[in-house]
Amino acid sequence: MNDYLQHHGILGMKWGIRRYQPYPKGHTGGKEVGEAARDLKQKLRDERSKRKHARIRKKLAKQEYRMAIADLRIANRSIRSLKKELRLLRKGEAKCMSLLDEETEGS
Repeated sequence: MNDYLQHHGILGMKWGIRRYQPYPKGHTGGKEVGEAARDLKQKLRDERSKRKHARIRKKLAKQEYRMAIADLRIANRSIRSLKKELRLLRKGEAKCMSLLDEETEGS
């Protein structure tokens, strides 16, 4: 008869951890199994979905921001061109007034 104890366990397997026992909901130690695992997976899916939608919203916000900047640049260009035209008109008006003054003085 043998006077020693032999163990033929699984290498790397931790002692005292039962992997497939239905733990109570909210149990955090060890591997989640059953309803707790399904709840955890659903939470993870929801978080991923929230992050994905946040990225989409951020991307849309960036696009809207870029479009608004482009619109402002166009508006600024048109304002600058209008100011330039106004300056030219004022110069022309000033020339006309000086010509009229010269004519009235000469007559």
